[in-house]
Amino acid sequence: MRVRAGVSAEVFGHHNKKEDFVPKVIAKSEEAKNKLKKRLLQSFMFNALDANELGIVIDAIEEVKV
Repeated sequence: MRVRAGVSAEVFGHHNKKEDFVPKVIAKSEEAKNKLKKRLLQSFMFNALDANELGIVIDAIEEVKV
């Protein structure tokens, strides 16, 4: 006898509304953007992004001082 491993489905409703993605944009200078880009491209995770995707990531980065 075979045992079912599991069943999964996407939940719809109040907590999972279908909406267009609006990327967060944090204002920063071109110099700051260039420094972030140079640093992020040293990572294999960000190196695989195209120019548009990398721009979205750079725009969303927020400096936090602790």
